[in-house]
Amino acid sequence: MLRGVAAITAAQGEREYIVGNQWGAKQSTGSAAVAYTYHQTFTVEATAHAFRFKLLNVNINPMTVSAGAVAVSNKLGSGAERYTPSSGTWVPITWGGATSVTIAAGATDRPTISWSDWIPLTTLDRIDGETLPVVMVRLYLPAGDFSLGNYNFMPWSATSGINNGRFLYMYRNAGNFASGNFTSMPGVGYTNPLLMGFEYKVRQRAITISGHGDSITEGAVNAGLGNFGNGWLWQSVSALRSANPGTVIGYVNNGMSSSTTATFLTRLQDFIAAECHSDIYVYSAFSPNDGAPSSSTIATEATRLTSALAAIDGTTKPAVLWTPCVNTAAAWNTTADGYRLAFRDTLLGLGRPVFDIEAAVSDGATPARFTASLTTDGTHPNEAGHAAIAAVAQPVLQALL
Repeated sequence: MLRGVAAITAAQGEREYIVGNQWGAKQSTGSAAVAYTYHQTFTVEATAHAFRFKLLNVNINPMTVSAGAVAVSNKLGSGAERYTPSSGTWVPITWGGATSVTIAAGATDRPTISWSDWIPLTTLDRIDGETLPVVMVRLYLPAGDFSLGNYNFMPWSATSGINNGRFLYMYRNAGNFASGNFTSMPGVGYTNPLLMGFEYKVRQRAITISGHGDSITEGAVNAGLGNFGNGWLWQSVSALRSANPGTVIGYVNNGMSSSTTATFLTRLQDFIAAECHSDIYVYSAFSPNDGAPSSSTIATEATRLTSALAAIDGTTKPAVLWTPCVNTAAAWNTTADGYRLAFRDTLLGLGRPVFDIEAAVSDGATPARFTASLTTDGTHPNEAGHAAIAAVAQPVLQALL
């Protein structure tokens, strides 16, 4: 059982828990000649009474948000109800007490993280036959540079959304609809999310699972990230939610495609330094982006893993590791694949929670390759491959709940 799950004491003496949520970490940069308001509608897992919102900036220039607002709704209808709450009012979002914020410049592989203040706001019970509480967020950006989630295939019009309906609608329109004129924001569909993550407080037991790694953690089928939203991390969390109905389980996907172990070690350290919430850290010790496995490559990855485990241990929360994934496209020879398998044995011998994906996705040959039916491009699992990984990850994570 997981001990010391992060909880804080409310003024009334009730115990409250923080739940983390992040759909992904990959960002793209852009610049707009006019000011826009970005709207997102999504759901949370349980009745919440406070929120804070996470913005990422990978632009080489600072990014300014001039206004923000959050609202809750008791249903999701059609038309304007997709971006206007049917009940409740908009509440301003603040940053350090101010109604605007400028986020320092970042880098493509190392976003600058900015959190809003905690905003007191209680979700509403649904009246449309559904159960997940509805939340709406608007952020108004002046003309200039910005940073957006690099997931331009996200559906904004489908009622199912991604993650089984957790992420629903996105809109963008010129003008300020985040600090006034709330009811007039037209339904202009937009496909790149400005807001990639948030946290909320609940008064029931909650555990947040965060994943840190490359595109396989992110959930990519191929270079186009076509499986984002249904990767092994999400499938594991979804199954755990079904198996543990009395526990709110948060999902934080901090995977980023094209990352090396050096990159996602730095992002993990930044994640912890920014006080992003996680109760279980799932960390990838290996990446094909580091190059073919060799004595020096594996030694470097082992050193970086030591640093990652030290950072996670400093939070007093458990780290969960997983064994190195096969790769068909890279066509590693027997010697190189032998180094990969030796690192697998090292991880399994650390005495920490580890889920072993070798039998799940490998064809068992020498050198090993993906089972053909479990990959699209020879580098990334397809949806069936992610399901196979989730099947071995879930029991390891369940044992920590």
